[in-house]
Amino acid sequence: MDCSWQQLMHCFDPIALSVGSFQITWYALCFLLAWWSAYALFSYFEKKRDEHERLSEPKRESLFWWLLLAAFLGARLGYAFFYAPEYFLHHMSELFIPYDFEEHVWTTLRGMSYHGGLLGVGVGVLYWAKIHEVSWLSLGDKLALVAPVISFFGRIGNFFNQELPGKVTAMDWGMYFPEQVVLRHPVTLYSALLEGIFSLGIMLWGQKKFEQKGQLLWLYLLSYGGLRLIIENWREPDPGVSLFLDFFSRGQMLSFGMIFIAFFGWFFYSKRATIEST
Repeated sequence: MDCSWQQLMHCFDPIALSVGSFQITWYALCFLLAWWSAYALFSYFEKKRDEHERLSEPKRESLFWWLLLAAFLGARLGYAFFYAPEYFLHHMSELFIPYDFEEHVWTTLRGMSYHGGLLGVGVGVLYWAKIHEVSWLSLGDKLALVAPVISFFGRIGNFFNQELPGKVTAMDWGMYFPEQVVLRHPVTLYSALLEGIFSLGIMLWGQKKFEQKGQLLWLYLLSYGGLRLIIENWREPDPGVSLFLDFFSRGQMLSFGMIFIAFFGWFFYSKRATIEST
């Protein structure tokens, strides 16, 4: 078997484990690895904070279990609403249950929206922060610092799932996706590098640069939104999803929303902090 760079996707199976018709994909394992890695990094940073700013280990565990559920629900609902509303309107059971009730076979849960997951996490943070009486902005800053780790493993999972093909390219680093006869941009790897590693570098820089509450959170939303706008230029539009003004993809439009929220939050809370300090 040819396992050169361009043929790499033909050298592995997206299914990591099968028991009868029940299957576990590499993406599912990467999703869990992403949250474990984010928790480990979050705990590392927490142990370096002053005691009055630090979350206890039981609270950290509670937070991440809660956000894991919120992210999953948000990502699935976001995918259904943003990318495939008509399909899931007639197959609502497939939203959260990997089972085809018509064919009576186990399937895989394909389709997780980053923006939907982010909305789910946002709601989860607001609820958890209120219950535990902590500042949601401070909590958002802490989570923003480790969010790129989740993006990194999530995109690696997309790569192993052999999904999200890029646009056709003549570049030597292009790849042949399954059932494709032309080279395409390995856009999931671009995303892993930019949304993951490069974004983490931005957040580590921001941690040293900004001290005001909320600024790391707004920086993450701004940087991710900007990077996603760029990456989408190499990504093949989602099937059945029309381009806005025949140019902007659904992911880009949602990223514009992130950037708007980031600018609004940055200036609104910066202004409020200035007024409160005078």
